[in-house]
Amino acid sequence: MSKKTIGKLLLGAVALFFIGVGTMFGLAPERAATKLLVDPQGVAGLSNLRAFVGAPLLGIGISLLIGAITEKLEHARAAAVFLVALLVTRGLSFAADGAFAQLGVYVAIPAVTFVVMLVGHKLIDLGSERPTRSAA
Repeated sequence: MSKKTIGKLLLGAVALFFIGVGTMFGLAPERAATKLLVDPQGVAGLSNLRAFVGAPLLGIGISLLIGAITEKLEHARAAAVFLVALLVTRGLSFAADGAFAQLGVYVAIPAVTFVVMLVGHKLIDLGSERPTRSAA
């Protein structure tokens, strides 16, 4: 299996993770919210979870999947920016509010996801005829 294929599979796996979580928030927001320790308040709260959590995650996942399939890595930027922003806001929350029991898991998942994306990107880039400047 080539480096490029492995990279595409890594990015594709991350894309499917985002799509799965986004779909879960779209179809079963109460169950998804429970896993994140969020309590939606009535119909409006469920609608907001679908719109403000499910839709962006689904969009990011689809964009990332397009990038993995087409090898146009600019489609992966939204996911990378999202994960960095998520990690920064987790740090801000820790500084402002302190730790909680699940903090390690809630930081580890996006951190590992970001690393998997970086490795996938690098492998696709190394297997390309025209690598980006970052791989040179």
